Amino acid sequence: MATQSTQPKNFAGGVLRFSDGTGTPVTLTGQMFEGDYSLDGVAQDLNEDVVFTSRTLVIGLGVGAPSIPQLSMSCKWGNIVGSSGTAPGTVTEFVTGKGAYAANVSTLGANRRMTVDVRWTIEGTGWGDTADETVDCEDVRFNFGITESAEANKLAFTGKVLGNIVITNSSNVVTLSQFA
Repeated sequence: MATQSTQPKNFAGGVLRFSDGTGTPVTLTGQMFEGDYSLDGVAQDLNEDVVFTSRTLVIGLGVGAPSIPQLSMSCKWGNIVGSSGTAPGTVTEFVTGKGAYAANVSTLGANRRMTVDVRWTIEGTGWGDTADETVDCEDVRFNFGITESAEANKLAFTGKVLGNIVITNSSNVVTLSQFA
């Protein structure tokens, strides 16, 4: 029987890595993230439920249209884009495929709308767990917003997860995907 960690995790132990779709992916590890990573709308499969009823009774449950989980995160920033257009650039440039990352390829393929893969690594080994846990979100299409603040300016990212979500903890791998 698998054991659950006895140590709750928090924002201090997470790392975000972004990857593009080239043969050997270009990657960028997120800097200055707030620790407010959020993944919503995840279920057994990535499809809407269709409830079948007959008069007042539920008689079944079917598979409907794809559901699109949402990913969100924010970070402090010194620059929205880099000053030179050469790598390493900013997260904003990476998720849009612009500036320093204009040569990046979408995870959906060349000449497609820009999507990236995102890996969230949750520190576990430092707390006595057998492994760090990872959450991989494939083919994420991002939008972002910019906020000026007295405590530090902030970039907020929201993404639509168009591909699989793969959660790995040691040898246990759980893949959530659309019903085929």
